[in-house]
Amino acid sequence: AFDFPNIKFQSTSIVVKENTLEIEGRIEFAGKEKEIKTDAKLISLDNNLFAIEGELNILLSEFEVERPSLLFVEIEDLVKIKYSIKGVQNE
Repeated sequence: AFDFPNIKFQSTSIVVKENTLEIEGRIEFAGKEKEIKTDAKLISLDNNLFAIEGELNILLSEFEVERPSLLFVEIEDLVKIKYSIKGVQNE
């Protein structure tokens, strides 16, 4: 995992349901690509600003990444990626 510091995500579908986004897309990690689905919170802020917050869960084994060990303890297969995106709503 330390050899692959970057993860790329591209959405293919976003469905807005009140304050929730249902997001589908492709995640690329360690040279492998996978289709995923995730939910995110849509948060209204002041002055046409908004935030999107969520979490992606990936398994290193699904991307054929060898789990490194830290002080002889192997890192978990499940990696949680938390994200927060801020933007301005077009009028």
